[in-house]
Amino acid sequence: MATGTGTGTPPSPSPPPPPTTTTTTTTTTTTMPPTTPPTTPSRPFTLHYVPHDSPAFELCKAVRLAVFVDELDCAVEHEIEPHREHACRHFLATAADGTPLGTARLLRHRDADELGPRSADPQHEQTTAYLTRVAVPSSLRGRGVGHALVHAALAYAFDAPCRDSRASRAMATTGAAARARDHGDGGAWRDVAAVRIHARKAVAGFYGPCGFVPEPELGEWVEERMAHVGMIVDRASWRRAYETYLAGLPELVEPA
Repeated sequence: MATGTGTGTPPSPSPPPPPTTTTTTTTTTTTMPPTTPPTTPSRPFTLHYVPHDSPAFELCKAVRLAVFVDELDCAVEHEIEPHREHACRHFLATAADGTPLGTARLLRHRDADELGPRSADPQHEQTTAYLTRVAVPSSLRGRGVGHALVHAALAYAFDAPCRDSRASRAMATTGAAARARDHGDGGAWRDVAAVRIHARKAVAGFYGPCGFVPEPELGEWVEERMAHVGMIVDRASWRRAYETYLAGLPELVEPA
């Protein structure tokens, strides 16, 4: 799974201009310009819940192709899966101008065929969802997009509101309504107790701050010529990680 790491540093406010001095034959007057108070950063990106049949899903696919096919040279037929996308829950980050910055996908256990090693415990497997297709193009990494997407997806999986101030208003309406259906009576997601990821070994450390820990039972294997490892996070571990994450976010100028 290719993704960005780190948190972007907000730009420092410009220093105030130097004082101006006016000299006359009788007096010298020094006028100090008004000091501009430091401002909190504006929204660096926006998080979205994306239904699979919405036009925005094309942006999710574009990011996945850019990362997995163009950057990592994976087979295109493995990255866009028409037979599976309708059963997934998709998340997207965009810049202010609408440019897609990253994406992530959730998949329920019963739809996770052909996804590599699984737990030998059928009951454990029945209560596990999968985080897949976490992708941020290499030129856009370092802004905190990847961790924001992972947490947004995990909040959905564990039936919790996305409290990230960068979440779109639709995340609290369309996304929340979909989450309520998924976790309600008879919903396909109501028994999720843990979320697993098959992470590229080279970037496995990226998922630790989100609460994921290695899953030794699954060992290490090769997909698309790259070493992968299993990692998993349960609800309680994610909640602790999420509180730590939210406490470190700056307040934004505009409301969520």
